[in-house]
Amino acid sequence: MELTEAQVHRQMLRIREGIFDNFETLDGNPEAYTGELKPDIKVILKESIITDKVLSEDEFMKLFQSTTDKLAKWILSNIDGVDAPVVHIFAVDLLEQTLARVYTVEEVETPDDFMYG
Repeated sequence: MELTEAQVHRQMLRIREGIFDNFETLDGNPEAYTGELKPDIKVILKESIITDKVLSEDEFMKLFQSTTDKLAKWILSNIDGVDAPVVHIFAVDLLEQTLARVYTVEEVETPDDFMYG
């Protein structure tokens, strides 16, 4: 089933309203919004994001996928009238924005890698 742009927009708005307390758009721009994440969403993010160790690329990808899956599952269970593909796009975007504020991505030398002598 293909959704129209208007349907996707309505579903994105429904998701935003469903995961944020005090959700509001800014200056009439539907793409600019503010609000505080609901406690359940905060718990998913807090329990999923590792901040006390360096992650390999593989570990980071697993963390990203599992957290996206948890967010999508919560949204699909708690917000009516949204399709899974739209939810997954939203969850990926939300997680990318969250991780950009938490992580610094850089290449590091690892002592057990023969390439680093």
